[in-house]
Amino acid sequence: MHSGESASRAGSLSGLTFITAVLPSASEHLPATAASIEEARDAIAEDISWIIVVDGPGEFPSHRLPRNTLVLRPDSPTGLAAARNAGLAAARTEWIMPLDADDLIDAAGFSALWSLLPSLDVDWCAGNVEILGGGRSPHYSPVLRHFGRRELESCWTTPFAFHANAVVVRRSRALSVGGWPPLAVSEDLGLVFALNRAVPGAAAPYTIMHYRLWPKQMTQASDYRPRKADCFRLLGEWINASRAEEGLPPVAAPDPLASYRTPQRPAYWQTAAPGGPASGRS
Repeated sequence: MHSGESASRAGSLSGLTFITAVLPSASEHLPATAASIEEARDAIAEDISWIIVVDGPGEFPSHRLPRNTLVLRPDSPTGLAAARNAGLAAARTEWIMPLDADDLIDAAGFSALWSLLPSLDVDWCAGNVEILGGGRSPHYSPVLRHFGRRELESCWTTPFAFHANAVVVRRSRALSVGGWPPLAVSEDLGLVFALNRAVPGAAAPYTIMHYRLWPKQMTQASDYRPRKADCFRLLGEWINASRAEEGLPPVAAPDPLASYRTPQRPAYWQTAAPGGPASGRS
């Protein structure tokens, strides 16, 4: 175990845990992520835990990590969703949030969302994402929005109503819906739909995360777009099977690549690698 403070459990029965799954070969931005977590801890004046699940072969570099960090290493690679679910099981805080090893928490925006959260009376709340180097994710909520149970299904569009991997979730609720589904990509969107199938939620107009564009991220892989299309089809089947059980009409999954084909793309698209998407998994 590598940790800022050795412990068999991360955190207490309140507060927040960030959950990060990382490949040893793609961990070079982890120190910057760690620094952003420290800034968030200072901003919200609450102890934050961090669980890092090392999922893949190779030696995990010896990084200086914040206190209350727990590093888990499965005996064999499990994939992103299963790795995050291992972190979810190990967390001991009321709230959790996924955080990729190359992204940064925005301390000021996260503090604003954290202050708002008690008044919302929800089990999940999304924030906004901006791209490191300029621009914002097309999956963006400019105002505070409330979503009734199953409302996201009937307004499923691309771009989505918010960035699906910038969501703070009550841990007990994440566990009750089974955590992240075993999808090759878009597992965050799968979790959001599962959460909203169970309970209402919200999206706040605060930037809580900064997303890094770089060659090693999953969204830059040559097969990312067809894999995403396959996962959207599967999500649509899951959603409609569940809707049929409740006597609800089916919904149509949108074209997952629609946001990449818009004629007027935001300026930050120019910073993306050739052929690569400009926003995170959604």
